[in-house]
Amino acid sequence: MNPTIYLFQKWAYRVKKDWYGFSLGNAPFEWATEIDEFLEWVEANFPDFKILQIKLKMGGLRCYLDLGLPDTLIHDSLLKEYNSRRLELENKLFTKRLIY
Repeated sequence: MNPTIYLFQKWAYRVKKDWYGFSLGNAPFEWATEIDEFLEWVEANFPDFKILQIKLKMGGLRCYLDLGLPDTLIHDSLLKEYNSRRLELENKLFTKRLIY
């Protein structure tokens, strides 16, 4: 199955209005499971989050989310963990063969 279709079917309700959602091109399907696990963690910790765009760029994953937190309510340790997990995922899901 195509990873873009799989993720969109599961997470379409989280895609912010007028945004792209998913564009994973020729990414292997295994990437969809990694992204899915990450999004499940995000949903558990940021219940109002929205997906702006998760796409391939220069052979790697780029993940743009709106966490739905007002500036006054940002929990530093949780936000640091989110950024750490996002960067880990983006670094893990990279392959030179997808650069075009």
